[in-house]
Amino acid sequence: MTKSNIASALLFTLLTFIDVSTSSSNVFNVVSFGAKPDGVTDSTAAFLKAWQAACVSAASATVMVPAGTFLVKGITFTGPCKSRLKFQVAGTVVAPADYWAFGNSGYWILFNRVSKMSLVGGTFDARASGFWACRKSGQNCPPGVRLDDLHT
Repeated sequence: MTKSNIASALLFTLLTFIDVSTSSSNVFNVVSFGAKPDGVTDSTAAFLKAWQAACVSAASATVMVPAGTFLVKGITFTGPCKSRLKFQVAGTVVAPADYWAFGNSGYWILFNRVSKMSLVGGTFDARASGFWACRKSGQNCPPGVRLDDLHT
């Protein structure tokens, strides 16, 4: 390897390290706030704590949902936030299996008064088969849930 190639490789490694270390300081992993990736434990409070920490960050921030399955009940993420936010999901966010848990709110996940945000990756599973079976049978069912009011 020539001195020029070594210098280039060293510079690339250094810039990559700086970029990773800078951005990782503004990553708010929901697991660090108590979320459990088991699909059974209610992680709603942990998601809200991670959101709140990211929302008040002076620099751009990321709420990270790592691999795993996270149970989240009805939740509202409220802004405005100080900086740009990324809500990055590597795993799956699931709703409670009992759709009656939402009552008549009509919301599972609501982003309210939020701008400058991106939602990246992952899966959101509303577990809606029971709800649709109720609707098809003509029974008295709640209005349903939706992801709503996301302003980017």
